[in-house]
Amino acid sequence: MWSIYFHPKAALSGAVTVNSPSAPNITSRNLSSARNKGFTLVEIAVVLVIVGLIFGSILGPLSTQRQNQKIKSTEALIEDFRDALLGYASLNGFLPCPAILTSDGQEERSAGPGSDCDTEHGYLPSATLGLNGRFDSNNLITDAWGSPIRYSLNNVSAWAYAKDIQMATPSPTYNICTAAGCGGGTVVAGNVVAVVFSIGPDRDAAPTSADQQENLDGDDAFVSHPPAEGGNVQFDDISIWLSPSTLTLHLVKSGQLGGG
Repeated sequence: MWSIYFHPKAALSGAVTVNSPSAPNITSRNLSSARNKGFTLVEIAVVLVIVGLIFGSILGPLSTQRQNQKIKSTEALIEDFRDALLGYASLNGFLPCPAILTSDGQEERSAGPGSDCDTEHGYLPSATLGLNGRFDSNNLITDAWGSPIRYSLNNVSAWAYAKDIQMATPSPTYNICTAAGCGGGTVVAGNVVAVVFSIGPDRDAAPTSADQQENLDGDDAFVSHPPAEGGNVQFDDISIWLSPSTLTLHLVKSGQLGGG
């Protein structure tokens, strides 16, 4: 049973004692003290700010790690694609033409086998090469950010590298440089046969920086250098290329050129 006792001193102090057989004594003063121990809105706000800072410090590095993983994944992909091109050349004696948006991942050679390519600058013909991977709605193989992989094939000597490569085939005319325009001292690789590249994390198919524009302007010059950020110097393309010597070595080993 509950018992309530009123004491003169308790009455003067405003405290009431409540006794129960199964509970300790509780006074109104105790209840008031418990209420005063709760968190204020300011304290809760401070806690939320601290929690936010902690999560921010965790999520920031995780986001950077994911981006770095995508970059490494795409670098590995385009190396595999270069090997696929070399394998195709070793089997056929020539390289495939670039694909276009409407060719369903096949090389675009509308006049049939042995004819000229319809375009010099397009996309990697993943269906022609028999590649596995992630594809966009046009059946073009993509990088880690979902952009189709680009592919350019030099058209020197009436598309000799897409028809029948010989020891006497003229040198190709592509240059890989560290700056747009390939001015003096910027060429890092000359006489390149083909270029395979990703437009990178920014997925910018209409860039404003000169170096990224160079890779999409349809001429014989391409840019490759470490990433850079900010407006006119933005650059995050990832590229790889085929040199004549590497291509010739694979063709000789496969017996497509004399010396098998």
